[in-house]
Amino acid sequence: MFFINDLNISYPHAEVERVPVTMNFVYALFIPLGILILSNFIARSPAHKHEVTYLSFAIAVILTSFITDIVKNTVGRPRPDLIARCKPAPGTQPNTLVTIDVCTETNHHTLHDGWRSFPSGHSSFSFAGLGFLSIFLAGQLRVFRHAHGGRDLSRALLCLAP
Repeated sequence: MFFINDLNISYPHAEVERVPVTMNFVYALFIPLGILILSNFIARSPAHKHEVTYLSFAIAVILTSFITDIVKNTVGRPRPDLIARCKPAPGTQPNTLVTIDVCTETNHHTLHDGWRSFPSGHSSFSFAGLGFLSIFLAGQLRVFRHAHGGRDLSRALLCLAP
């Protein structure tokens, strides 16, 4: 239940996302996957390493998305633009707790997505894909090994780039 005059959920609905879902897939899934594939081919890795690399990458991304959705559906908070997404029916009383029944929005996804702001799906998906790539590069470039003549800042910065 919510109040239609609650200022915390009365922000305007942004029709254009800063990072659209398709671009999030490009940045956090396809680019890291391409770098993983390229890295394995350049290193002439055996088939087993290809399999382990891509399988663990897929598990990281899928498991992160799954856990994020579970948390969103159990403890997620309403988005700041919930009222704009809801489009309450004219005559809805302010200062009265109302349910989703007062909403006139016909797009089911837009309305129900208004209840799922935390945690951010974009952020967790990006962290899974790009974080995996950073850790993979750190392992391949042996950033944490001290036996190879000390530390190399350029390799460490390369690993932090994603």
